[in-house]
Amino acid sequence: MAAPVTYAAASDARNSATAASQARKLATAAKHAFEFRALTDASMFDLLREGLAMKRSSELSLSQLTMAANAPMFTKASMVDGRPEVGILPTGQVVGVIDELPTVSELVARTVSEAEATLARLAG
Repeated sequence: MAAPVTYAAASDARNSATAASQARKLATAAKHAFEFRALTDASMFDLLREGLAMKRSSELSLSQLTMAANAPMFTKASMVDGRPEVGILPTGQVVGVIDELPTVSELVARTVSEAEATLARLAG
């Protein structure tokens, strides 16, 4: 069984990718674009058009755009290939439905209360 990947190790992998030179980032993004194209049957023209549209419609730097372009391959590495140390795990999809930010104390108290209510209901 593989050793668990720590948050620090995953962060180090992402940080080293972020710190790479622009040329290396562009080369990595191009490599991943070809891999992504093969997985999706998208044309290079379509991928370039989408990338340019993303650049025009956002204030992303070239570095940020490159990381965004690599996101599908990083996600595939972690979720499909089982390599979280070199990939990213998707997060943030539910941010729009979070409507409260309880303190830890409030959250623990609520969890205990719900557990006690569930146990009482099941017992009786």
